[in-house]
Amino acid sequence: MSKASAYSMSTIKVTFQPDSNTISVPAGITIKEAAILAGIIIDAPCGGEGKCGKCKVTIIEGVSSPNSVEQKLIQQKELKKGVRLSCQTKIFEEMTIVVSEEMQLDRKKLFISTKPLSQLDNISKNLGLAVDIGTTTIVGVLVDLESKKTLSVSTETNPQFVHGADVISRINYSINNENGLNILQAEVIKAINFIINKLTATTNTEAANIHKMTVAGNTTMQHLFLGISPKSLALAPYQPPVKGSYKPIKASEIGIKINADAEIYLIPNIGGWVGGDTVGMILALELHKSNKLKLAIDIGTNGEIVLGSKKRLITASTAAGPCFEGANIKCGMRATSGAIESVYIADEGVFWRVIGKVEAKGICGSALIDTVADLLKYKIVDETGKIQFKQELKAKLPPVLLKSIIKHEKEYSFILTKSKTNNVEVTQKDIRELQLAKAAIYAGVQILIKELGIKTDDIDEVLLSGTFGNYIDKANAHRIGLLPDVPLEKVKYVGNSACEGALLALISKEAREEAEDISKNTEYIELTNRPDFQNAFVDALYFPQYDSDENIIKHDSDYLDSIGYKNK
Repeated sequence: MSKASAYSMSTIKVTFQPDSNTISVPAGITIKEAAILAGIIIDAPCGGEGKCGKCKVTIIEGVSSPNSVEQKLIQQKELKKGVRLSCQTKIFEEMTIVVSEEMQLDRKKLFISTKPLSQLDNISKNLGLAVDIGTTTIVGVLVDLESKKTLSVSTETNPQFVHGADVISRINYSINNENGLNILQAEVIKAINFIINKLTATTNTEAANIHKMTVAGNTTMQHLFLGISPKSLALAPYQPPVKGSYKPIKASEIGIKINADAEIYLIPNIGGWVGGDTVGMILALELHKSNKLKLAIDIGTNGEIVLGSKKRLITASTAAGPCFEGANIKCGMRATSGAIESVYIADEGVFWRVIGKVEAKGICGSALIDTVADLLKYKIVDETGKIQFKQELKAKLPPVLLKSIIKHEKEYSFILTKSKTNNVEVTQKDIRELQLAKAAIYAGVQILIKELGIKTDDIDEVLLSGTFGNYIDKANAHRIGLLPDVPLEKVKYVGNSACEGALLALISKEAREEAEDISKNTEYIELTNRPDFQNAFVDALYFPQYDSDENIIKHDSDYLDSIGYKNK
């Protein structure tokens, strides 16, 4: 993931050639998405689903590891020259990218586009703000409501993080601390106002010109934003104080520093732990209109799951815990400078990529998934999640990998990299934490499949949404049993669809009406009330066993070096 800032969501400079068009974009978006922000539409006949292999660009500065789709659709000699698919390659560091003229479509075909301020013909004074309040990251998007063009995007870490990485910790803080609820509300309001300051500064406009605002967030985040105690969410039957639609409020009522009379619209929730961010995801992905049977998963501290089609949609939320964000992991950290972002284990040793071209300090969630997937591949970890005894592995492993297995007291760990000041390793306890997280999500999916009365094979598409879900390697996520057992070509990355839903609700009255209908008509399944969820969860703790690892693609060390991996 770099996932360079899957969580901090910093901005990165990207230059598109041959026109030397340089812009700053959020870390982790695809080249195709970045090109749109630069006013460039890259021809992608399959709609950016990674099927046609036509949207080729060439990276001449910066590196990016090709994913499994690119490895299948692009020849090795092209990959070594920096050729990538714009719909698949994500931007984790400064890049210069060549987009040939024949690959560019007429810019007029864009529905919503972003152009650098210097290129905008006229800035209207009728602006809107779409905000996605994530448990970890808050994203703000400034929009010209007249032209429906995105003017600027800004992000901030949710400052409530200091009170706990998960929503339960924050609910407990609001209950157990004097003035805790007010503190949490003030923190998120302050962060949003800071985002507003950055957005207006970069576009040379005034906050008073923002006349409309929409908010998407999980149920807890939306209630904390409004200053409403979410206490009932922590108690059976786990229902929110406000279910469905929220009463519209004025910005001045809660201290949002935009036009005082601006109305703030919160996307309605569905029930329980399934909030406006899930409604926004359904809206953006048009799941409620789909003839196909689709499964959408927002993988994070809370895993929101939606399954169905226009005939029937059901949803649930499952507590995956914060291990994907580096919490409760020995060397875990968020995806910032110094975090190992991806790992590849080969006969020649352990190869890894670190964010920021600095010494490795720790490991982020995507690399944890990569590591465990490859440990399973080499049978260093068995189906129960146990790291095997070193003595048993002597005759089976290359010596260089055997050296990476070390013993701490009674349990083994696997060393990714050593330095004079810091060792980065994955411990037995880390693997147990990952098992709990992946089992929660997988079990939730299985319950929805059962509830809908279908088989896994009936699912036409699996859509990975959210900050973290878009930065994991889907082959490795499948290998550890995080995703249902479907062909990988059915698994697609769909970006921050909750934020996209908030954006649609901002610019369209019809979209807001659709959001209201979605919240009323989507069925909510409370997993904690179902004994079959506990059984499914226990079963899902095990790692899948495959007769063959046909999805595993092997690389030699020279090739890994050419795409930015290290093993020293």
